[in-house]
Amino acid sequence: MLATHLRNSALRAAFVIGFCILFAFIGIFTYVNFVLVWPPLAICMMAAGFVYFVFVPSFFTTPLAGKMAGTSGTKPALWSGLGLAAIGLPLLLAPRFEAVIAGMILVGVRTFFAQAIVTGFVGRAATTDRGAASGMYFACYFAGGLLGPRYLALSSTVLSGPHACLASPLRSL
Repeated sequence: MLATHLRNSALRAAFVIGFCILFAFIGIFTYVNFVLVWPPLAICMMAAGFVYFVFVPSFFTTPLAGKMAGTSGTKPALWSGLGLAAIGLPLLLAPRFEAVIAGMILVGVRTFFAQAIVTGFVGRAATTDRGAASGMYFACYFAGGLLGPRYLALSSTVLSGPHACLASPLRSL
């Protein structure tokens, strides 16, 4: 069953996309705190915790992912989600608090959206044993979440500072 899923090119693509989604998401949201608390923004630690309310819009937009995938197709829905998330990345590097928050909202909302689309796609793309395919997808997804912060930490060390580590995903696009 593992070999069957790995021979399926659609599933392999979904596994890689899942890895990349959580890699970028966890990496970005780990290090954006440094951007927020260091100059020029320099918000207090308490306020840095409250910025995670940027995820609230995801409660309303993520359920729309399946509907959009059903009407426009999986690929266009996925790329619209990832494309809008990518538009939010440069905003995370802006010297204005409002721009960083807007970037966080775009990245958060659209990566949740894209993840919902890929999760649904895995179940449709698997020709046998959908549970194993789903498990493989989530193993790749969470592996990306484990490696994202590590890669961005290395970028921050080598390139110096949180802006460097947040710019790393831009370089990989």
